[in-house]
Amino acid sequence: YRIYLFETPSGKFGYLDFYHAMFDGFSTAILFVREFEQRYKGKKITREPLQYADFILDEMKVSPEELAAGNKYWHDMTAGFDEKKHLPPADLDNSENAWKSNHLYFEFQNISNSHFADRVRKEHIFFLAASMLAIAKTAGVKKSIMSWIHNGRMNAQERRLLGIMLEQYPISWNFEEDITVAKFLDGVEEKVNFAPKYRRSLGTVYNEGLEDDCATFIFQKGELGANDGIVKFAGTDTRLYNIDTFDNKYSAAENTLDIEINSTEDGNYYLELDYDASRYSENAMKNFAETFDKVVLQMQNENKFVSDILEG
Repeated sequence: YRIYLFETPSGKFGYLDFYHAMFDGFSTAILFVREFEQRYKGKKITREPLQYADFILDEMKVSPEELAAGNKYWHDMTAGFDEKKHLPPADLDNSENAWKSNHLYFEFQNISNSHFADRVRKEHIFFLAASMLAIAKTAGVKKSIMSWIHNGRMNAQERRLLGIMLEQYPISWNFEEDITVAKFLDGVEEKVNFAPKYRRSLGTVYNEGLEDDCATFIFQKGELGANDGIVKFAGTDTRLYNIDTFDNKYSAAENTLDIEINSTEDGNYYLELDYDASRYSENAMKNFAETFDKVVLQMQNENKFVSDILEG
């Protein structure tokens, strides 16, 4: 990795460049941006990091029985996945399997962070559940199978681990039983909280590609769209720039649909869809985003029945 500080006639700049096989986004945000700011202000970092070797040794402490139970759990979770049923309907011909990437940004109109101000309900649970409902609604089915991203850190020490720690967990829900939004949200939270019990069996998910074609959800507290890209750094307004170094024609992750929710300091939420443009047109993704926004609006009434959202 490289960090440069330099000054030009137009301003003072910091430049961060790193190899993504070394860091994940959480490492960048916590160990670079935040700690860089703390050191810039002359503050000491007192929390001791966990050694990566110790983390790996702990991960290896898994019994064959626990591993087998986890393997079954993830197989059951993803059983029956069908891209024609558990993804938004494709509107383009993907017969040649010519995957290509595109993305869409969308600002939610029907919710702000004030909705969560006096609630114990967690933002990422709410939006994960909304994603599952939005996909089921657009696909016209009563079951959702997808996956969600966790930062992979389970305690304070692990939050200071520098490396690739992100974990991708499958999640599914059968909407045949009609329940209220409140009960649905409670159930999704229960599944999310239970998932790390079988984190050591995620190898079977990755090795067998159990979730390769599923939509993937991630929630981030980021700077996307916040005050026109302006964030505070050490009390100073700082503008963020993304620098594209080259046009990458190949991707190691040819995902069908990534659903990223960004919570920003301005109190708004932004949806970023990274999608297979050989399967979906931009208009199809705009329609999905608008459906998502309507689902989000309806879910704010937790006494509403899920069936009313799916069929309305």
